[in-house]
Amino acid sequence: MYAAVTGRSGPGYKSARGIFDQFAYMVVDFEETPPRLRDDVVRATVPAPDLSIDTFVERMIATFNARTLFWDVFE
Repeated sequence: MYAAVTGRSGPGYKSARGIFDQFAYMVVDFEETPPRLRDDVVRATVPAPDLSIDTFVERMIATFNARTLFWDVFE
């Protein structure tokens, strides 16, 4: 199910609707003080695709860079 909501790619990525570029899923243990992020639970349940909140920003940047092929021209 998670793989179905991620992964717009190819030349038609702009026209694809209902698909997210990246997706993160968080499990938080509120029984601990302070509450603890449980990425280990997410990885054990869904090993692929990567749904970690820890890698969310990096994955968004990688997607952006992959789609802007001529970005270095404007630097």
